[in-house]
Amino acid sequence: MKQSGMRGYETAMKSVLAIFLPLGSKNHDKTLRTHYQHVTNFKQMKIHTCIRALADVNQINKCKSKLESKEQEISHVSGIMGLAGNEVRFKIIYLLYEEKELCVCDLSDILNMNISAISQHLKKLKDGDIVDVRKEGQTYFYFIKKDALLILESFFNMINLEYKNFTL
Repeated sequence: MKQSGMRGYETAMKSVLAIFLPLGSKNHDKTLRTHYQHVTNFKQMKIHTCIRALADVNQINKCKSKLESKEQEISHVSGIMGLAGNEVRFKIIYLLYEEKELCVCDLSDILNMNISAISQHLKKLKDGDIVDVRKEGQTYFYFIKKDALLILESFFNMINLEYKNFTL
């Protein structure tokens, strides 16, 4: 905004405040001071705008087309990453990756959590198509599904790197 435009804005705000708040009241003075602080902060900000004349329309259209053509895959990977974004669930997935399969009791003992909490996390992972289960007698063993494993494996490999100065 130009300086003159900002002054016009300040004048308009004073008029609005005068209508709604009695002049000289504590609220009027406090609101006016707060408003002036916001205006001062706004004046000090650099406003970054895109110069549309220089926009690469072909690139924009190509990117939109890529996203549209990969919408289902992006949604699938995003769902997996969203579920794996919870630290406890990521630990569960990592343990299943390392051990190939584990039962709820094992996960409960390893993570020092109650079976109910582990079961809730496993249900979310199962509903999200990340893990599956097989039954052996009375025990249910959970494992990572192959398509989810392909997505998550690179993260597990980063965790397993033994570089001293490795940082994400």
